[in-house]
Amino acid sequence: MDFMENAEQMFSKESLELIGTLLVMEDEDFDKVKDFAWYEHHPAKHSPNFKTLMANINHRVQKMHIFLGFKHCDHIDHNELNNRRCNLRKA
Repeated sequence: MDFMENAEQMFSKESLELIGTLLVMEDEDFDKVKDFAWYEHHPAKHSPNFKTLMANINHRVQKMHIFLGFKHCDHIDHNELNNRRCNLRKA
């Protein structure tokens, strides 16, 4: 099995594991995010438990939820690794 087949299996449900981190998103968003190298970012101004997902896309660093089209929103469960549409609401 090659990497892409393996990645598609991991994404085929609503989550995948990336370097030991559980990322949660809708199945329909897989094709949008699969080609980018997503990583955890720990902003210094927040608590050490605060994490967000970021990737370098077209020479710009973007958060996953913004890349998916949810620019002015917050995460209902306060977990920025959970990017399911049902967890994002307008801020």
